[in-house]
Amino acid sequence: MAELALTVTDFESPERWRWVLTSQGGRVLTDHAVRLDAHDWCREAFGDLDGYLRVHAAPDQRLRREAEIVAEVSA
Repeated sequence: MAELALTVTDFESPERWRWVLTSQGGRVLTDHAVRLDAHDWCREAFGDLDGYLRVHAAPDQRLRREAEIVAEVSA
C-alpha cells in the first residue's frame, strides 16, 4: 500500500496555511488553502476542541451538544 503525506506549507498564522497531500514519491496529489476567521467561534473550538467541549457542553446534555459542536466545527 502506498504511503501518503499530509503536510502544512506556506504557514502564515494559526488562521492561514496550506495543506499539501503528496504520494510516496513526492508527487502533489492535492492541496488546500486554509483561511479561518479569527473572530469565529469555530476558530476557537478548532484550536482546542477538547477544552472548548468541556466548557461549552452542559453536563446534562453533554453527548448531544458535543456531537453538535463537533459537526459544526468540522463543516
